[in-house]
Amino acid sequence: TPKEAVERTTIPEGLWLKCDECKEIVYRKEVEQNLNVCPKCSYHFRLSARERFALLFDDDQYKEFAGNIKSSDPLEFRDTKRYKDRLKVYEARVGPGDAVLCAEGRLDGMPVAICAMEYAFMAGSMGSVVGEKITLAIERAIDKKHPVLIVSCSGGARMHEGLLSLMQMAKISAALSRLAEAKLAYISILTDRTTGGVTATAP
Repeated sequence: TPKEAVERTTIPEGLWLKCDECKEIVYRKEVEQNLNVCPKCSYHFRLSARERFALLFDDDQYKEFAGNIKSSDPLEFRDTKRYKDRLKVYEARVGPGDAVLCAEGRLDGMPVAICAMEYAFMAGSMGSVVGEKITLAIERAIDKKHPVLIVSCSGGARMHEGLLSLMQMAKISAALSRLAEAKLAYISILTDRTTGGVTATAP
C-alpha cells in the first residue's frame, strides 16, 4: 500500500538486519550490542576481522602490520572477469589487506599476535598473500617471544593462484612447527565457515 511504501522509505538503510536463521527483522544496534548474536533466536552473525580484533585485544587497542602486501596475478587467471579486476573490486568493497589481517596488542595483559581471516574478501580464500602474512606474523612472534592466535574463517585455497595457493599450507605448517620448537603458545580458533586446506593447516 502507499502508506507502507512511505514507512519503508523513512527507515534509514542499514538500520535493520534480516536474521539468516529465524528470518526476523532485527535492529542492527541491538545485534551489535549482543556481540553479533540475534536477540530472537541466538543465531551468530559472521564477524569481520576487525570485529574479532575488537573482541580479543584489550580495550580495542592493537597495531596492524603487513597490510601493504598485495596479490599478483601469476597465472593471468580469468573466469567471468580477470583476477586482477576481481581483487580491485574486493579491495574497494572490503578494504586493503586481502583475506587476512594481522595485528599485535595485548590479550588479558599478555602481548600477542593475532591473524584474523576476512571472509568478506573472496570468501577468506587462502592465496599467496594470506600465507605470506600469516607466516610473517608467526616469524615476528618468534622473534618477540609472543604467542600466536589464528582466527580461521575461509572457503579454502584460492583457485585463481593454482599451486601457489596450495603451497601456503606447507609454508604455514612449517612456520607453526618453528613456533612450537620455540615453545611458544599457539591457539587456533575455527569459526564459521572454515573449509578445505585451511581446516587442515590451522589446527
